Amino acid sequence: MTADGGGPPFPLSEADQLPAERREFLKLLGFAATGSAAFVLRPISLGAAESNDWDLGFVDAELGLILASVARLLFPHPELKDSVYFQVVQDIDSDMARRPALGGLLRDSATALAEQVGGDWLAASVPEQISAIESIEGSEAFFYLRNRTIESLYRNTEVWRLVGYEGSSIEHGGYINRGFDDIDWLDP
Repeated sequence: MTADGGGPPFPLSEADQLPAERREFLKLLGFAATGSAAFVLRPISLGAAESNDWDLGFVDAELGLILASVARLLFPHPELKDSVYFQVVQDIDSDMARRPALGGLLRDSATALAEQVGGDWLAASVPEQISAIESIEGSEAFFYLRNRTIESLYRNTEVWRLVGYEGSSIEHGGYINRGFDDIDWLDP
């Protein structure tokens, strides 16, 4: 409220001033744009036969493909090779060696995801997969997969090159002499 008791204490944005019908339409338009981005994602291209060569101790081929697919859907970078997402699966496999209960949690979640898309996760469309992932968003498995994917993916130097991160500067004297003022993507 303003000092005179009327209206909000801040100016309303244009969207807040729109009639409810138009506001809902714009929200739907935003969801449609987000959903259409899913169509440019490509699925994991390796099959179960190739995934048997990963030398994993706790993650079987099918679970590995599902986990790699989920990692790609959570953090899609079309320029990244599948092998980068399979490194996430290797890290999950290492975690399962230290935390045996994690295996059951992830297997149960993979089964639930597959059931939500009709039984075959890898054959499902990307929008169906995204919808299934959204349904487990508040779960412990989702929390683990999101955080593990962030940690595994963004410590990979191949991903660094993609996002323009040059790596640590401490061994080069810090950012004052290396990267402090080279923001070329920001308008002056």
